[in-house]
Amino acid sequence: MKQCLVHGDFSTEAVMVKKDSAKVKIIDAEFAYIGPAAHDVGTLLANYIFSYYSHKLYPTEESPGFYKNLEDAMKTTLSIYLKELDDYLTQDEIQSTVSDIAGFVGCYIFARIIGRIKTFDMTGRPLSEVKCVDIGIRLLQRCTEITNQQQLLDCIFKS
Repeated sequence: MKQCLVHGDFSTEAVMVKKDSAKVKIIDAEFAYIGPAAHDVGTLLANYIFSYYSHKLYPTEESPGFYKNLEDAMKTTLSIYLKELDDYLTQDEIQSTVSDIAGFVGCYIFARIIGRIKTFDMTGRPLSEVKCVDIGIRLLQRCTEITNQQQLLDCIFKS
């Protein structure tokens, strides 16, 4: 498992983007530490998954297709992250990192659904909770077999 500086509590709430600019700031790094490279992208993807299934299974009138934007964001985030790894890791290390990401996503899903600190996106949305738990189980059962982006996305989006 590759180690690096990780945020430790990374989610969309920790990202600030300046309107009409490509400038991005990461905030609230009080839990930063040297740890698994897959940790932050795993927790970010899990947060995307919560919101994705919340919006997909409980669409609102004002944004019925918002979940599609979240799907694109997940795919783009993962694609850029893995492309950046090409400069630093071997192909075997990248495959191992993808497996680690799958494991972190699965664990984080359980921590936020059945743990002490619940995720807001699941409040009053039992169908979303069930879907996310199913994904968490699938990711944890298969994490060592998931070695590329498509396998990870298939586990998230295909039932």
